[in-house]
Amino acid sequence: ATQSWPGFLDEGEALLSLAMLLRLYLVPRAVLLRSGVLLNASYRSIGALNQVRFRHWFVAKLYMNTHPGRLLLCLTLGLWLTTAWVLSVAERQAVNATGHLSDTLWLIPITFLTIGYGDVVPGTMWGKIVCLCTGVMGVCCTALLVAVVARKLEFNKAEKHVHNFMM
Repeated sequence: ATQSWPGFLDEGEALLSLAMLLRLYLVPRAVLLRSGVLLNASYRSIGALNQVRFRHWFVAKLYMNTHPGRLLLCLTLGLWLTTAWVLSVAERQAVNATGHLSDTLWLIPITFLTIGYGDVVPGTMWGKIVCLCTGVMGVCCTALLVAVVARKLEFNKAEKHVHNFMM
């Protein structure tokens, strides 16, 4: 006879609870429709002349150009919360693991920022895979942040002329 632990999910329930993450494919569509790019006649006419398709990537580039800080903050927080929840579901199978959401809400940002104190570690194979993916996502978001900061610190055209004249 198998012993049932209260509060723990069996594998079938864990897979079904992770399947609801498939609804996240609706987020880019909602952002596209909310952006107003499709409703703006100027965007549509100039886009048609230049053969630009208004898809999700165009809106992501548009937001990255106009609001880079806000976009990176929302992306980072969304990734943290999503992966923390996935990790808590993956770790619920293991006894004495990081199955509590409070532990995963600590572990994910520490892994995302590649700090890795080692006080909380995943106990299952799926938990380790989630943490590995979190580290890769953290490196990618850090690279985006460095690119945004470098672009903001760059001289504009007038400042370049003054600097070159004074050298």
